[in-house]
Amino acid sequence: MSRFFVESSSDDEEEKQEEEDINNEPAEEQKPATSAARSFFDDSNYKDTSKRVVLSEKQKRWVDLKKQLDVILNEFALSDFKKAYEGFQKLQKIYRKSNKAIQENGHPNFFIRDLLEITTKTNDLVDSEKDLRRFAQDLKKFNQPFEADLEKCKANPEDFENDEEIEEGSEMEEDENQDDDSDNGGGGGWFVSSDDEEAEKIIQNVQNDAKPRNVRRKEMSAAEAVEARLEAQQNKVIDDETAKKELEEYIISRNKGKIIVSVSRLNELYSAVMDEDLTHKIQLEICFTVEEGPSDQPISLDDWNLVLDFLPSLKGDAILLVSLFERLNRDFWARSVDPRHLFTKDVSRLHEILPRFIKIMSEFSQILMEKKENALCARLENLLIEHIYHKETEDIMPVTVRILELTSHQIFDDQTTLNFKARAALFLAINLAVRHFPISAAEVFCRVPQIPSEFAQTQILCNRARAHIGIAAFRAGLYKLSYQFLRHFAYTRYVAKNLGQDPTIYPPWLLIEPKLITTIHYLSAMLLDLPYLTVGIKDETHLLVNNKMHKELLKESPTSHPESQIQRVAVAIEYARNGEWKKSFDTINVELGEHFHDSERFVNDLKKVSLCCFLLTAKNFYDSLKIEFLHKKFDLTNEDIIEIMKQMLEGKSPIENAPIVFKGTIQDNKFISFNNVEVESPFAGYGSIIQVKSQLLKKSLTDFANK
Repeated sequence: MSRFFVESSSDDEEEKQEEEDINNEPAEEQKPATSAARSFFDDSNYKDTSKRVVLSEKQKRWVDLKKQLDVILNEFALSDFKKAYEGFQKLQKIYRKSNKAIQENGHPNFFIRDLLEITTKTNDLVDSEKDLRRFAQDLKKFNQPFEADLEKCKANPEDFENDEEIEEGSEMEEDENQDDDSDNGGGGGWFVSSDDEEAEKIIQNVQNDAKPRNVRRKEMSAAEAVEARLEAQQNKVIDDETAKKELEEYIISRNKGKIIVSVSRLNELYSAVMDEDLTHKIQLEICFTVEEGPSDQPISLDDWNLVLDFLPSLKGDAILLVSLFERLNRDFWARSVDPRHLFTKDVSRLHEILPRFIKIMSEFSQILMEKKENALCARLENLLIEHIYHKETEDIMPVTVRILELTSHQIFDDQTTLNFKARAALFLAINLAVRHFPISAAEVFCRVPQIPSEFAQTQILCNRARAHIGIAAFRAGLYKLSYQFLRHFAYTRYVAKNLGQDPTIYPPWLLIEPKLITTIHYLSAMLLDLPYLTVGIKDETHLLVNNKMHKELLKESPTSHPESQIQRVAVAIEYARNGEWKKSFDTINVELGEHFHDSERFVNDLKKVSLCCFLLTAKNFYDSLKIEFLHKKFDLTNEDIIEIMKQMLEGKSPIENAPIVFKGTIQDNKFISFNNVEVESPFAGYGSIIQVKSQLLKKSLTDFANK
């Protein structure tokens, strides 16, 4: 029966079983118990007269712990995290077996010191290495009993450098049979047990490790490990023949899918050879090695510079190097998005050489176009447009046209062709929007076909194009267009996700502030809907906003301490309806000011619509108003005020010509008088005629008369 179904009678039995489990590990991980010489003399009268290491129980446990900690750290140095985790599982068993010694003596300094190093390495790498996720979870649980010691070691590492407990307990004792051995003349001094020898070496290593560490362990990458194995070969004098043989070996291995050489070694060959043809082949091999290197690791800045130095001389091989450009492009965007790399010196220098990379890529694209390699050229143009579409100074129309022309030759399957065309059109729409052409951007956007769900990133790009067009339209005073494009972001909790920013797949300079989108969406709706929020509307087909949005703004009651965006908009609406445009803007500017610095047009339009709302209700309280009074109240010129009133008399709002009903007379361009509405009095039999100033009063009197 399995031991997992047997009740343990004591802790000693469990400890014994765990010790058996450890001893039953695969053979290649153990040292042989005895040497061949010991086996040969087992049946003879030979007796060992040498001194042997006698270890106490505590020392044995300390040696086992130290040995296993070193195994884990070595696997980290080789970046073999799966084996490191296996070593950690074995460490847990050894730790449980050492429980008695730990209870009596406490944790040894080397244990806390090395465990802190393992924990630090794991935490630094867990985000990028999937193999470490389970490791990190188990390690965190394992560390809980001695977290305080780990913190102390982290704060004062010098307090954990001495391992006196091992030094004091290590001693040499003579074997009890030494006298007998000497009598028999057995010169056993040449023989030492392999177990004792290994234990002595481990103790010596622990003692050496206890010395102050001025130099940390050297960490080796996979490429460095390969270089170490080939060190003997690399130290040979390099001539053309040697380089040629090495290169052939590397090419054969790469074609089989395995890179066995580093870029630095290839660069050494390149620097040593004299033959031009061989030099050219090494340059290509360097490019292919960079291209096919580990995709989960960034390309070093040295490799970037080396490749960019070689590419101008490799234009004749442009057909072979498109995949290299794609690999470099992925590396650039990945390092620009990942916050771990974003603010490093290497990434800063990478951005400095980006213009050079774009220039070379553009030259290669031109070469491929001349060779009529349409598919390869389209792939490069697709990379190029991604680097320039967001710049106000760049017109990407020529690049877009080239992509559309190239994809018209049926160089890809239908779905891929559709994706290339959609991306090019969306990039153009965004470019037009950031260059302040929102109407043209909207026209291009409307021509983009439905994007299949399999192209998720293109769908996100579509959402971003909507946002850019909506923002550009708002800045241009095209509030209806802005509202139409931003209404798709009505659910505020999903705005960042729909923009590809939660989690982010875009670098910081391309991020769109979700709060700005929501604010502009509400403000566009407010400006369009203010006349109807002021006097009401019977025919909802005249609304310029969605009926649901109209009702949402209508039912939102103003509060003295607005917190949410919709509450601030409700307060702003209330101020604007009463003609208090400045208070309305101050309320909104809390949301808008930090993201929207060019607000002059919006303020001017807010004054106009606030004037419109004031005039729509003023006839309820005034017979006439001076133009000069309106000029002071709304900070608009007399000419603008008269123009707005004329527009209102024609039945149009000053914002987007929303249909309204307004009656009045402009007198000498100095006054606006409101038409009195004569209503037959319910007391007409008494010959009384009542003049009222509002349709509301008329309705009230009619209802009263009909009772």
